[in-house]
Amino acid sequence: MSPSEFKDLSPNKFSKICKTESKKGQVSVSFKQYICNVNNSMKWFELKAKGTVQNVDKLQMVYISHKGNMNAIGNLYDRLIKWATPKGLMYQENLRMFTIYHGSPKITSPDNIRSSIAIVLNSKTSIEREVSLKTINPGKCIVYRFEITPNEFQQAWESSFVWMSENGYKKGDKDPFEVYYNNAQEHPENKFIVDLCIPIKKLKIKIIILDLQNGLTFTR
Repeated sequence: MSPSEFKDLSPNKFSKICKTESKKGQVSVSFKQYICNVNNSMKWFELKAKGTVQNVDKLQMVYISHKGNMNAIGNLYDRLIKWATPKGLMYQENLRMFTIYHGSPKITSPDNIRSSIAIVLNSKTSIEREVSLKTINPGKCIVYRFEITPNEFQQAWESSFVWMSENGYKKGDKDPFEVYYNNAQEHPENKFIVDLCIPIKKLKIKIIILDLQNGLTFTR
């Protein structure tokens, strides 16, 4: 259920979901604190971005695979850019660089998180060494445009997923990704202009019909 639906239901009914025993080294989280975090996330999001549903076409890209700590991604981009520059790929019209996340840091250990660092191709190119070629077809996505510092990416992703759920969408089976439109080192405030994109799928709607007279319930 979405956070707003959760909020509307009895706190007592779900008290165990939001609380841990107060032991040494643990933090007790109350229901009200959970709702406060959701509300703060939405307020931050409304100041920073706007979500729109778009159909993202099929894209062909060159990429380097990565498994491990996300802090290493900057070095991988440096390697990919060094490889792509002599081929003229960094001078393409409408240059787009991607990070595709194949796992979530919420449920995957830092050493096992997989990602792809990529450049979208406008034309064919040869590949070699650690650089590979692949095509993705994201389809319908929620796209969030942000202008943020490197330290704000985690909050941006978390608030984006909250916005998705609050607006009745569900994450699809395809991987979320980031699309970069600038070099943050050239920005006066060291900010990235970036789209955070979450592929979504159609929600299954359950219709419940109550026959009060006969005490029957039909679900379809």
